[in-house]
Amino acid sequence: MTISQPLTFKAPTGGVTRALTLCLGKPDPVPAGVTTPYAYEITEGGAGDITQMDSRMLTFNFSTTQPVTGTPALELATVTPAGVTYSPTVPGPLMAVSPNYSVAGSPNRVGLYVVRLTK
Repeated sequence: MTISQPLTFKAPTGGVTRALTLCLGKPDPVPAGVTTPYAYEITEGGAGDITQMDSRMLTFNFSTTQPVTGTPALELATVTPAGVTYSPTVPGPLMAVSPNYSVAGSPNRVGLYVVRLTK
């Protein structure tokens, strides 16, 4: 189930209020090939543009009993007919003390962001 919650962000540049729609949670269905329990989709609505926001850090806090075999990271998942490619975001603070994690990154565009626990 996708949970969609409209939010309004006030961008400091010019004090313009831009409406963005953020879909937070796992999209239903998750696109084929994306294998992670932590998938978050960002879409824009209204006249907003996420790239114009001065600060767009996303932080995800979670606990997991899954094996973590790499440094958890927030990445952009791009799905094409050829498969899924992952692109790094500008990393933010990371806290990894099993089973608790806090992963942050700056999304550079709308899309499907995932927290990958393995490489």
